[in-house]
Amino acid sequence: MKTSYALEANILVKQGKFSLACDLQVTQGITAIFGPSGSGKTTLLDCLAGFKTPNEGLIKTSRIIFYSDEQGINLPPEKRRIGYVLQESGLFPHLSVRKNIEYGFNLRRERERIYKVDYLLDALRLTQLAGRDTRNLSGGERQRVAIARSLATSPDILLLDEPLASLDAPLRGVLIKILKMVSDELSIPMLYVSHSLSEVIA
Repeated sequence: MKTSYALEANILVKQGKFSLACDLQVTQGITAIFGPSGSGKTTLLDCLAGFKTPNEGLIKTSRIIFYSDEQGINLPPEKRRIGYVLQESGLFPHLSVRKNIEYGFNLRRERERIYKVDYLLDALRLTQLAGRDTRNLSGGERQRVAIARSLATSPDILLLDEPLASLDAPLRGVLIKILKMVSDELSIPMLYVSHSLSEVIA
């Protein structure tokens, strides 16, 4: 019986003297991508999300093709239903915590929405911060808001590019527990990029 993968990618990317060849199959749960800086981890995520175009290959989920050089397909990021959380949270400073999450929620049509804003606020321990200005949040709080905003778009898969790199050790532990909860309870497959072996093991 053939395995149905949440995400598959078999791509080649060339950037000057650098070349990235990747053959990837992702199932449910958390898949860690580990390696030193400059090894192509972020390049891979950018290709999966649609922010960078490979030179050749195929990227697809169990239901749709994102990119195929043979078929001439290259869906834009907004058509891929992929959540992307970066090292820097990228929140809108003029919006409250709730409004930041609602922004992600409103990117989807009503029938496509899976997670209510209040549910995400509760799940990521943000309810008490809902009305706060994001400029007055700690690094860990900002990352939790960024994760909630990505989940509010009802993604089929969540990409995390070193989301804990700027946080201290105690906050990393809290965020890792939250990410495990998101994976277990919301059943969203994740690709977690890091150059920290301790994070990968956790």
